[in-house]
Amino acid sequence: MKLKLDRYAALVLGMTAVIFGLDLLVPLGMGEWLLYLLPLVLWARRASPASTAAFTAVLMALMLVGLGLSPHGTSLSDVATSYEIGVLVFAVVSVLMIQWHTAQVKLQASEQRYRTLIEYAPDAIFIHRQGRIVFANPATARLLRASTPEAVLGLTPEDVVHPADQARVAERIASDSKSPGPPPLFELALRRLDGTEVEVEALGIPFSDRGMPAFLVVLRDITERKRIERALRDSEERLRTVTESARDGIIMMDGEGQISHWSRAAELLLGYTAAEALGQNLHRLLAPPRYHAACREAFPRFQATGQGRAVGATLELAARRKDGTEIPVELSVSAVRLKDRWHAVGVMRDITERQRAEATLRDSEERFRQIAENIDAVFWMASPDMRQFYYVSPAYERIWGRPAADLLADPTQWSQALPAQDRERVFAELAKLGASQDGVSAEFRVVRPDGAVRWAHGRAFVLRGPSGEPARFLGIVTDITDQRRAQEELAATQQQLLETSRQAGMAEVATSILHNVGNVLNAVNLSTSLLLEKTQQSRVPNLAKAAALVQAQQDNLAAFLTADPKGQQLPAYLSALATRLTADRNDMLRELTALRDHIDHIKEIVALQQSYARVAGITEPVVIADLLEDALRINTEALERHHVRIVREFADTPPVSTERHKVLQILVNLIRNAKYALDEGGATDKQLTLRTAATAGQRVRISVTDNGVGIAPENLARVFELGFTTRKAGHGFGLHNGALAARELGGELTAHSDGPGRGATFTLVLPCTRTKPKP
Repeated sequence: MKLKLDRYAALVLGMTAVIFGLDLLVPLGMGEWLLYLLPLVLWARRASPASTAAFTAVLMALMLVGLGLSPHGTSLSDVATSYEIGVLVFAVVSVLMIQWHTAQVKLQASEQRYRTLIEYAPDAIFIHRQGRIVFANPATARLLRASTPEAVLGLTPEDVVHPADQARVAERIASDSKSPGPPPLFELALRRLDGTEVEVEALGIPFSDRGMPAFLVVLRDITERKRIERALRDSEERLRTVTESARDGIIMMDGEGQISHWSRAAELLLGYTAAEALGQNLHRLLAPPRYHAACREAFPRFQATGQGRAVGATLELAARRKDGTEIPVELSVSAVRLKDRWHAVGVMRDITERQRAEATLRDSEERFRQIAENIDAVFWMASPDMRQFYYVSPAYERIWGRPAADLLADPTQWSQALPAQDRERVFAELAKLGASQDGVSAEFRVVRPDGAVRWAHGRAFVLRGPSGEPARFLGIVTDITDQRRAQEELAATQQQLLETSRQAGMAEVATSILHNVGNVLNAVNLSTSLLLEKTQQSRVPNLAKAAALVQAQQDNLAAFLTADPKGQQLPAYLSALATRLTADRNDMLRELTALRDHIDHIKEIVALQQSYARVAGITEPVVIADLLEDALRINTEALERHHVRIVREFADTPPVSTERHKVLQILVNLIRNAKYALDEGGATDKQLTLRTAATAGQRVRISVTDNGVGIAPENLARVFELGFTTRKAGHGFGLHNGALAARELGGELTAHSDGPGRGATFTLVLPCTRTKPKP
């Protein structure tokens, strides 16, 4: 650029020298300064204003020299006048050129500034003329994801405006071109060249570009701003929703102690509407008068520091409702600083029901403690590894002979009192407990410090955590020493019966009789079995379940006892359970007292069995009604204990020639099964009906009917199968043996039921005259 300027200057200076030489040789007159104007104008176009002024002075000097040296044919005054005119013209031209040049320099600088501003502007700026983009800055290319600004030239609004906004943009272009005032900003969506969308804020300024209407368009990417605005709206909406839907009242107090926020829950809690509460002094409105002095004393400190006794704490105090009543509330207060002032946010919860529930809980816990400390069974709760006991009831001392506190200090004490064989069996059962759903049970011996041995029956359950993992083991241990002794006496009686039968010379009969007598003795022994059954079916495990239920809800026990239907029934349930356990205890004491009488009754049964003791295969006339009475007599105690009403419908039947002891065996088993069915059926009016009738073909029909649990249709065909039973304690061969015996006697044993809950009828048909058994 400097080389070009030097050549240009040399050209102008050479032209000036030629004009000066011409001026010296030829009289030019007024043409002299006219010629000198040419180099002056050329110089001023390229040179600075100062250089132009200096060059003007040089030219005027050359004109003055030429005035003195060049020949002229006019008077000196004319030449001077011409010189003066030329000087004036040169001065004017010089000033004009200097001003023009200065304006040009300023214009170039301005253009450079605007060019720089547009080039580096973060907003997209382009010129829209005749429906197309004719100029775009780099930011436009970046906004539209174009490679260069030139790549967007020629694009139309339809190419970049989202289809949903194209009609609106067309309307804005039409309206803005006619509007005299500054156009407003508006928002729209663009579709970039890569297909993605962007939200922008647009400003279109109409102007004339080269004599044609055009728009200078400025676009600002507001995608992030819109995202923030949406997030802010969502946040505000969530906050409003949480505040308005929260069950706790949310109240805000400003720096002057006035209520600045009042949630919907606060309206329901305290009775004031938001319009009534906002702007009111919080303490005067809600605090009972007894709190006013403390509030006035503490408030200045809160204003200055945002601190106070209530800040950051959870307090239980009273709040005054609109109707003047006071309610207990739980208040949590936090301080926030807004515009250099401390504000307080309080969350208030009505704890009326909770305090009532806590009182109920204390009463329930006291009832539970009384039950746990007064029942004969041991109730315990321990960790799943049994290395820590959380609770053990005082009955532990009655069975183990050691204080319950010793077990809490030494968790292994209970197992050390068990014989090694029993201890291994109990621990094997406990090892299954973690995977069990119904719990485990075991019988074991306990050796007390004084050497006495107690028999115990233990049942353990698992309390699971939120994820199903074992959280606690709990269980019940019952002293069954008396029951075990009764069982041993019964076993001794059975042995005595066997020995008696053998000594009487009925060894072959004794084996058959003992098999049948075993069933009879089991029926007679129902008193002892019932004791064990009562122990196993005791309501004591229900106490463990109730404790597990309380333990499971311990984190939310107040709400559980007041709001949950199950929790509301728990206190009454515990009271009823205590009554039931006391009744069971009294029943067991009565049963134990009567146990000796049962043994005597067994002796009577032995005598009755001995009356039936005949050599196997002997057939004799039998009166069926007498056999039924004997079978009832064997089962009398169990039937009376379970409040079974006996209905006899005996028709006149001829004597049956058969084996007495086999028929008795069948009848005893049928009556005992009917008793179990009545127990499981749950009917309040338990009825057992015995019928006899003579049928065609010299046969006698004996029916045993109960109104108990009934038999499902799919099980009717299987009841006589070996091993089939629906009772947990059943063995599945009583009916099977009865059916076989009936066939041996030439008869048959059948079953009928209308379905579950409809009772059942078992019918034994025997021939009056003994025939060969059916094939």
